[in-house]
Amino acid sequence: MRAARLWGAVTVFLVMSGTPALAGETPAPAAPSGSAPASAHAAAAAPALKIDVAVPDRKFVVDEEVPFDVTISNTGDADAKAVKAVAELTAGSPFRLNTGGFGKFAGDGDAVAAGKSTLLHLKGSATEWKDGDAKLTFRVFTPDDTSSAGATKDVTVKLVPTTAKSTVTGVFYGDTNDNGELNAGEGLANVTVKLTATSAQSATATATTDADGKFQFTDVPARMYKVEATGALANDWIAPNVQVVAVDGTNRQVTLRAAKPISTFLKATAKFDDGPYRPGNEAHLTITLVNSGTRAVEHVVASCDAAGSGWHLKGHKDAARWGELVSGATVNVGETRVFKVSGIVPDDAINSGIVYITCQFGPADGQYASGFPKVFTLAKVPGKNGSFVATLYNDANNNSAVDDGEAVPNIDVVLHDPLTGAEVTRAKTDAAGLLKFENIPACWYIPELSGGWRLKDNGFMPVNAKDTQHWALQVVQKNDAKPRDDTQGAPTEAKNVQTTNLANTGVDVTGPAITGFALLALGVGAVLSGRRRVA
Repeated sequence: MRAARLWGAVTVFLVMSGTPALAGETPAPAAPSGSAPASAHAAAAAPALKIDVAVPDRKFVVDEEVPFDVTISNTGDADAKAVKAVAELTAGSPFRLNTGGFGKFAGDGDAVAAGKSTLLHLKGSATEWKDGDAKLTFRVFTPDDTSSAGATKDVTVKLVPTTAKSTVTGVFYGDTNDNGELNAGEGLANVTVKLTATSAQSATATATTDADGKFQFTDVPARMYKVEATGALANDWIAPNVQVVAVDGTNRQVTLRAAKPISTFLKATAKFDDGPYRPGNEAHLTITLVNSGTRAVEHVVASCDAAGSGWHLKGHKDAARWGELVSGATVNVGETRVFKVSGIVPDDAINSGIVYITCQFGPADGQYASGFPKVFTLAKVPGKNGSFVATLYNDANNNSAVDDGEAVPNIDVVLHDPLTGAEVTRAKTDAAGLLKFENIPACWYIPELSGGWRLKDNGFMPVNAKDTQHWALQVVQKNDAKPRDDTQGAPTEAKNVQTTNLANTGVDVTGPAITGFALLALGVGAVLSGRRRVA
């Protein structure tokens, strides 16, 4: 019998030590002299443990999730204490099992009352094909190992060998009439489709769709695969999320549906209703969704704070605070829906001087999330001062480094309040392109540069009271085209940043608004995009 290891609550493998013999019932002690025979007395109450394991009676491929329904029972007439459960691979292909599904039975043990049972759900998968079907033994026991013979269960997981080959064919289409079905003429040509083993890091194969949107992969070994389109699609089509398929030795058909972004007809705005705030305050917001399209949008939820920032408003996953935007809302054709939501201002917000939200709104399945409408809005959390230090440079050789002659001197930089647009302070780069703002209220400011310059990424200049870093920021002339960023999806409208007065300052409102969301969505360090810190 071969020893092996299985994963635990995380993917950790446990060494199998073999299945020890189970102790039988302890014989009753001899009756003392002069007493009644032992048979005249009732047998001592004792627990009797039993384990049953159910697994679907079919074949699985490598990396396919296998469900296990495990029932731990005590058929005895006494409670069983500190009951533990283990599972061991005894033969066949390597297998990983999430034994964390045993819960307390995998740790210090749990009690099972007399006559009671507990149903557990575990998951696992074969990691490779080797030596046939995977055979596992499940066992329950107590510290004194008084388990009955039913406390072990042998299970076989049937597997499809990876030597079995398939042809995977498919079609990639743009749902022009938005009916969820492939119709004549909807195939999308020249789309690159990638087939990747789910446990691999690189593509197994790529194919290009023909004039009818069709593609094909041949001689595909049996296992789990991801199928997805790569690169941007023409004509604003949005590719679906990765589709996972089990290739099991039979020919497989895959259909990939592209859709138009719902942000073209579902508009979202957000605004803090009160403020300024202090850490721990309950902040209230108004979120408005408007559907100008020809179909209702159902199951709409808010997906916020993808980066887990310490400055993002907390509580957006709380149904008590965000209501239908957590459970799923419907926005009918021509309807405007207003949602009153709230959240808690995080403690670290006082160091940044602001609290914000970044959210996108769309169907809960998130299949076409890159086309969902997005919002960014902020409010002030005053109370601390900080500094901002940066070298401004024009990256002539495009190597993202400050080289000789690239620093730009004598640029006047005005910092504008992000809510009112009012000028807060100004400074000028020195002969080495160094810019300093010292001991000013912590906040995220919108910069205005002189001499026809602008920040390449046109983002905020964040003054933080807790962490002053020296940044290298690229500047370009305003008439230079801003590189397209396909990773951030649809731009946020300028009004969502609440900078209605900036038009009077001559500052480009749209640039900061768009990039503000794009950068914030990446997290704390990305407020300045990919800009390099100066050592």
